[in-house]
Amino acid sequence: MSALLAIALAHTPALAAPQLKVRAALLVEGAPETPRPVVASTRTDTLALLQGSGRYLVLDDVVVEARTGLEPAALAGRCGEDAACWGALTQELAVDQLLVLEVAGSAEAPTGHLRVWDAATPDAPRGYLSTLPRGGGAPIDILEDAFFADGGLLVNAPVGVRMSLDGESLGEVGGALSLPKVEGGKHTLGMEDPQGGQHLLVVQVVPGRTTQVDFQPPPPALVRRRWGPWAGAGMVAFAVAWFVVARDAPGTAQPV
Repeated sequence: MSALLAIALAHTPALAAPQLKVRAALLVEGAPETPRPVVASTRTDTLALLQGSGRYLVLDDVVVEARTGLEPAALAGRCGEDAACWGALTQELAVDQLLVLEVAGSAEAPTGHLRVWDAATPDAPRGYLSTLPRGGGAPIDILEDAFFADGGLLVNAPVGVRMSLDGESLGEVGGALSLPKVEGGKHTLGMEDPQGGQHLLVVQVVPGRTTQVDFQPPPPALVRRRWGPWAGAGMVAFAVAWFVVARDAPGTAQPV
């Protein structure tokens, strides 16, 4: 079994618990001196590992072009070193993460510089440097820290709210709940308010960072009073009585 396949299988979720997938766009760029086959091999292996993990759904190049009007290879020229532009591109692509991997060096000793823009914090990208396999390949030595490592989760909720994470009960929240080690990726938070209302929230935990969620139960739905059968009969009786009174009341002369 190859190292690449072994890592992918190690991060494949159990079939009994469907994994919510992180939507991502992967852009792999090559320096002028780097052979194109090295860049292509790096992209192919990185894409296979992310999607093989079961945690990622990477946009097809056709979708990227449809949403931006540019081919993926041309997006680097659009933003260059402008971090704010890359952050805005993350929103434009409607993804959870924008992954930009720059490949440099020769075929014998290629290197990779990965930058990750998270949709929740597009103004604070994460950066990682990596050595790549000879001839190109996935940056295995940084993938754990960049994509699969634990992050923190801080949930603020009113007292009395009961909570669950991916179906596992966490008990009643006393105003705030801090979970310092949560597996990176998307998770489902279940909330039960004191009135018994059920709510589901999808949250994304970023490796190495703390994600904060503020939950406030929505107000109770307005309950419209339903009129019973007696009300209908009462309305009919009222209409008949009003007609009789109106008929016997003194009239007003109308000019002819």
